[in-house]
Amino acid sequence: MVGAVTLGRPKDLRAARVLIGEHPTIDPALLADEGQDLTALSQRVPV
Repeated sequence: MVGAVTLGRPKDLRAARVLIGEHPTIDPALLADEGQDLTALSQRVPV
């Protein structure tokens, strides 16, 4: 993950910034799912 765009979802943008900084390998399908909680994902993805 190298970037993120959100509209009206500042919580998701903050979580995306954490993920971008950690450089994890994440399934693109998880990132494309609007129902996915990025905050929870950022806390459980190993670096």
